[in-house]
Amino acid sequence: MLTLGDYIAIAILLLLVLKVYLSSTEHARFTMKSFQNLDLMQDHYREAKGKVSIHRFSALGFAILFTIGVLNFRLDFTEAWVILAALGLFFAISLYLINDLDRQFLREKTRANLEDKEWLSRLHQKDKEISKSFLVTVSITLILSGNWAFQVHKNEQQERLEVTSTLNGLSGQGWCSNFADIDVYDAGETVVKSGGWPCIYISSISGISFLNENGKEEVCFYASFNVENGSPGEESFSIEQGFEEYCQEKNEFEGWSEYLFEQLIAEDIRPDLRDLTYRLCRDFGYRMSYETYGTYCS
Repeated sequence: MLTLGDYIAIAILLLLVLKVYLSSTEHARFTMKSFQNLDLMQDHYREAKGKVSIHRFSALGFAILFTIGVLNFRLDFTEAWVILAALGLFFAISLYLINDLDRQFLREKTRANLEDKEWLSRLHQKDKEISKSFLVTVSITLILSGNWAFQVHKNEQQERLEVTSTLNGLSGQGWCSNFADIDVYDAGETVVKSGGWPCIYISSISGISFLNENGKEEVCFYASFNVENGSPGEESFSIEQGFEEYCQEKNEFEGWSEYLFEQLIAEDIRPDLRDLTYRLCRDFGYRMSYETYGTYCS
């Protein structure tokens, strides 16, 4: 969502582009206005019109690209290095067109003074300057945007490896409905629950995939579970049950964390734990002592 600061930034950028355009074309616009209806001055009029057109093209292009850049900062609809590449290439094209105005002037002078080697030398020098400027600008743009793209891809790959490792590390994580006792260590800072029943444990994680839709990144995966199917203390489980798909959107501040994945699965598991407790207490309650039944089933 765009903030007031974003709108102010866009407005300031557009005003700066407009100011540069007006100052760059002030003389040309005055020439157009003065010579528009004078047949004898049509060459000057066309020259001024061409200059204004090129500067208008540059101003509009930069205004659009700068606005897209600010919007992308908030909405993130494309990679930032793409915006940088577009700005750099457009700058190279604009610079080429603007410098070409001076080259056209030199060409006209050279045609009018074919014997004057000075004008021809200045034209050749201008050709070299324009070509060099264009190539240098494009090269710098490709190097900067290419390096940025490489770093982004490298960081994404590293992040995906870490997320994959985190998800695979969830195997064996479990949730239990009721507990016979709770052991406390480290002066109460760490609570370790034991004697839980019934429990559901993550058996395996598979099918990990990363998606990016409408600027939102998420990771999806499948989890299967080992589900308790015996009375307390039997440690009897149904293996590889409930093959479920989960998708977690990337958190804006902490990315993907083990805590987020655990919470995602836990929210799905808790209702199943309640149903499992009811069913197992109904099926095995007659085997339990009064104390055990009171702990787990009451």
